[in-house]
Amino acid sequence: VGYAVFRDHVWRLGPRRRDDIAGSELGEDVGMADSLFIDPARRHGQEGFAVVGGIGTGHEVQLAASPADVPRTGIRAVDDTGVIIRNNMCDHCGVWGILTGFSENILIEGNICTNTVEQHGIYFGNSADNPVIRNNTCYGNHDCGIHMNGDVSLGGDGIISNALVENNIIHDNGTGGGSAINCDGVQNSRIQNNLLYNNHASGIALFRIDAGGGASNNVVVNNTILQAADARWGLLIDGGSTGNIVFNNIIWSDHAFRGSIAIDAASISGFHSNYNIVTDRMSTDDGNTVITLAQWQQATQSDSSSFIAIPDEIFQDVDEDNYHPNCWIDAYNRGVDSYYSKAAPAFDLEGTGRPYLLMDIGCYEIICEGVEHHSSNAISWNDLFETDAIWLIDPAGRKIFTGKKYALDEHSLAGGVYFFRALHNNSFFTGETLITGIKH
Repeated sequence: VGYAVFRDHVWRLGPRRRDDIAGSELGEDVGMADSLFIDPARRHGQEGFAVVGGIGTGHEVQLAASPADVPRTGIRAVDDTGVIIRNNMCDHCGVWGILTGFSENILIEGNICTNTVEQHGIYFGNSADNPVIRNNTCYGNHDCGIHMNGDVSLGGDGIISNALVENNIIHDNGTGGGSAINCDGVQNSRIQNNLLYNNHASGIALFRIDAGGGASNNVVVNNTILQAADARWGLLIDGGSTGNIVFNNIIWSDHAFRGSIAIDAASISGFHSNYNIVTDRMSTDDGNTVITLAQWQQATQSDSSSFIAIPDEIFQDVDEDNYHPNCWIDAYNRGVDSYYSKAAPAFDLEGTGRPYLLMDIGCYEIICEGVEHHSSNAISWNDLFETDAIWLIDPAGRKIFTGKKYALDEHSLAGGVYFFRALHNNSFFTGETLITGIKH
């Protein structure tokens, strides 16, 4: 077990017993199913407690070893303001790792929430505003990695406003449903710099089921999302969730039918999306049917600068879950600093300043050490080495090839003038070449 520090009080973390926390301190009706229960309303209205585990100081804190130890929640906070839940490990909890209710201005940071048996790693609930949920790792949870639910039936306006969900790593969740990041009635919030991979339900979902309104007017920016082959959509927007801005994201799906972005007709108003790397599967009817990126661009007037690429082209080592992009891939310098007056984040998932030269796409800013960035320099096609990385654009302006020059089969191309970008001798160059079907 570990310990929690509440100002001048120290409480033992672990299976709840009556002699751990006196009833006079937290109230006789404290639920015995929760390992640690923070309820300032029962402590004479004091606020601003901090739950500090030992991970940051080199001492691992494991709140529970099995659901029998914590049949419901690892850490629970309700009816409070300014609580900090930081650097704790919640593993194999019965229902939730961290659960909040009506917790205003909370900071949930640096926690590891794993293998919850019934539901979510982190559950921010009820009509509360201004949560910051950052730098957490959530994996192996039955449903969501992070779930936010306004839930109007329990009182208040049923809306969660001004949330900041950033720099979280969320993977291998959702065999029971939900999303890596689930947003029911979340409004005027930012979801940025998150790495989501191998989740089995949705990636990010903006919707309304229990909340007092749709998940509207949010910014989804610089996230990297790779969905498992049995997953739902990478980004799902429905239930009247209008006015959302989506840019600089990598949203890929290995599913045979579902793809990158699905939106319904009730949510299309005010929706803007661009500068994303996607799968060639999109939907304008809440995922019931699938259209190509080109059809999506025409139907939604969005994503004119978005494009298709595959993970093996983008990332350093997908098999080893290394989702740092390669220096020469299409995400490099293809993002934007702002879109529809919404700024991209100033730092990436690892704290690297953005932009490094120009803004990149995804949760990592790409730093190519030893590479000179002179992409306006011209070079002849014949001067390129066979091992140089190239991007080839056909006469219609479509990217048709990314890879090493030696791997390009010029015999398969129609004759014409092609434009290219290349990484040659650690510098970027551009040029054009006449391809006739015969190798140079």
